[in-house]
Amino acid sequence: LLAGLLHVEETPRYLLEGTVNGAGAALGFFAETEEISEEELFARLPAWLEATPASPVLFLNGVGGLGSPYWTPDFESRFLGEGSLAERAVAVLESVVFLIVRNLEAMNQLLPPPRFLRLTGGLSRLEGFAQRLADLSGLPVLRPREFEATARGLAQLAGQKDFGGVSEERFLPRENPALKDAYRRFLAALPKL
Repeated sequence: LLAGLLHVEETPRYLLEGTVNGAGAALGFFAETEEISEEELFARLPAWLEATPASPVLFLNGVGGLGSPYWTPDFESRFLGEGSLAERAVAVLESVVFLIVRNLEAMNQLLPPPRFLRLTGGLSRLEGFAQRLADLSGLPVLRPREFEATARGLAQLAGQKDFGGVSEERFLPRENPALKDAYRRFLAALPKL
């Protein structure tokens, strides 16, 4: 986790950043490994996410190194267990959800937990990804209808500009015991802090 201090109009604001290295690149890694085009992979992912409530396979995601809170730059990506192409693809996406939630847990030791999460970027296009993040974090996930809004969101967070009036979709947490079990197994397989 990285902590930072911003000075906005003489009022300090503290920010925490959790880093999930290679979040989107993990799908590129998977597509290359499985010899499937990224376009085909993204076209098939929504149905795979819908059909696979939680993957029986785990993907230990070290694409780009294992970021916070582990900080292991040479972590080797690998699958634990065997499964279909769809189950492995879902496991790759779930690994990103797991790493985000792990970062949230570490941040919650320093600050009060957030009331909601705002999801932007390429992976936010996948409703199954947004729903899994809501289910595992226990928080509502807000997704702007304009997906590529990361820079706008950072500027708004830093207090530089209010972009009000942005239409958002909301994903509310649901019970997902299979995903929670997969998360426990995922954590057990990662380096101890």
